[in-house]
Amino acid sequence: MGARILSLVGLCSLCAGVAGFGAYLLFAKDRTVNPPIDGYTATLEVTDLKDPQKSCTDYASSDFATAYSRDDSDCEGKRQIYIFHGSSEITVLDPQTKTYWKGKPVAHLSVHSLNESGSHKGFEKVDGYLFELKQFVTRRASGEEVLNDQWLYAGSVVSFSHEHAAGRLFRVKRFSAEAPDASSFTVPGDYREVPMPAKASSR
Repeated sequence: MGARILSLVGLCSLCAGVAGFGAYLLFAKDRTVNPPIDGYTATLEVTDLKDPQKSCTDYASSDFATAYSRDDSDCEGKRQIYIFHGSSEITVLDPQTKTYWKGKPVAHLSVHSLNESGSHKGFEKVDGYLFELKQFVTRRASGEEVLNDQWLYAGSVVSFSHEHAAGRLFRVKRFSAEAPDASSFTVPGDYREVPMPAKASSR
């Protein structure tokens, strides 16, 4: 996504889960493992420490049983909603114009990413749930290496990540280990479908 859109979502990877659980056992002061979950709702923030008006908030949710996930991104007052129907389809909603378009996840720079390693940076509790803080490096198509900040739901395979940037703070602000209502993954009745934007299909 562009710089104005958060690239955040829960990740599912056995390797990431094993690595996170191992670090959890080694470093966590509170050894109570988070209970298994069937989904989540989370509020994620990227705070611009120099210019708070450029900060972004993302409301992420997922239902593991249906493999649906949703990201409601609010950056500088502009909202956009991404609904992933498993790995087969994406629906993008524009609340400003009350329009939406559908496509394949590969037609859009997906918020889903995969990371199997990373360096341990500490632990934080959010609403009673323990998260491991990590950093990892990804490589862009241009060859440039990018550092990412990651919050891993300790002892599990659920995590949230965002590109690391000086002067910006990424954090999980709120978290609930409950799957959202099914209505979160449906298009409101007053929205109108439009064709996929050319810029989205060209990515």
